[in-house]
Amino acid sequence: MMPASEQSDDSLTNALLRFEADPADSDPQLAYWLNRFEYHTPHGDQADRYGRLRAAGRAMAELILELTPESSERTRALETLQHTIMLANAAIACNERPAA
Repeated sequence: MMPASEQSDDSLTNALLRFEADPADSDPQLAYWLNRFEYHTPHGDQADRYGRLRAAGRAMAELILELTPESSERTRALETLQHTIMLANAAIACNERPAA
C-alpha cells in the first residue's frame, strides 16, 4: 500500500493533469468555470473600457461619500458598487475573444 503522503501527491498530480487538458473538449461547464479563474490579457479597446468603468465607479463612489452619512448602508452601497464594476469588467474579460 502507498504511503498517505504519496497518495495525496498522486491525487494532486492527477487533478493538475485534468486541468491542463482543454476542458472545453470534455465538459462545457468546467470550461465555463475555469475561464472565470484565468488571467485574460486585455486586447483591442478593452483596457480603455475597463478604465471608463472604473472612472464611472469612482465618480459614483465620490458622490455616495459626499451625499450620504457614514453608516452601514453607505458601506454596503460602496461595496456593491465595487462588486458591480468588478462584474462589468469580468463581463468584458471573460466573454470577448481577441480578433483572429
